[in-house]
Amino acid sequence: MTQVTAPQTLQERVGARIKEQIGDLLTEDDLKRLVETALHDAFFTRKKINDQWDREIRFEEPHIVEVVRTLLKERVDVAVTAWLDAHKDEFKQHLDDAIGNGLLVFMKTWLDGKVQTDLFNFGQALQTRLGIC
Repeated sequence: MTQVTAPQTLQERVGARIKEQIGDLLTEDDLKRLVETALHDAFFTRKKINDQWDREIRFEEPHIVEVVRTLLKERVDVAVTAWLDAHKDEFKQHLDDAIGNGLLVFMKTWLDGKVQTDLFNFGQALQTRLGIC
C-alpha cells in the first residue's frame, strides 16, 4: 500500500538541505533554530545598506514588505480600473466638476476615498492570513 505524505514546508525543505550538507554537526534543535532564524531574517528584518567604506547609508525594507507592496499594487490597479469602467458617467461628471476646482487635488482626494476601504480590508485579510492579528 502506498503511503500519502504531506508536502514539506519551506522550513522543512531548508532544514533537510542543511542536514544533507552538514550531516551530524547540528542537533535537530540547533538545525530548527538555525532555519527559523534565517527565514525570519530573510523575510522580516530590515537590511542595512553600507557604502564602500562600510558606513551605513540607508535601510531597505524587509522582503515581506516588498511582497505585500507588489501584491497590493496589482490589486489596487485592478480595483481602480474595474471601478472606473463601471462608473464612467459618474467619473466624467466628477472630472468636469473638478476641472474648475483643480484637477490634481480632486483626483487625489477622490481616489484616496474610493480606494481606502479596499486597502484597509486587504490589509486586514493579509494580516489574518500571515497570523499577525
